[in-house]
Amino acid sequence: VLHEGKHYIPLREIISALGGSVDFDNTSKTSTAVIGPWTASIGEGQTSVDVEGNGQTVPVTLSAPALIHEGTMYV
Repeated sequence: VLHEGKHYIPLREIISALGGSVDFDNTSKTSTAVIGPWTASIGEGQTSVDVEGNGQTVPVTLSAPALIHEGTMYV
């Protein structure tokens, strides 16, 4: 998806391709992705994510805010 000059990819598709899973909370508009021991949650409009696993937290900054488009979370 192209939005405001940025290219976005569907979160669930990329996480699934990497062997993980994604849950979506419609109330908070937040997706939680899990790949092996790593977990990350991101809400619509957020640009920062803390990836947690193996006893550590790794901060990640996205170049554009997470987007929900036609029922799909894009990053």
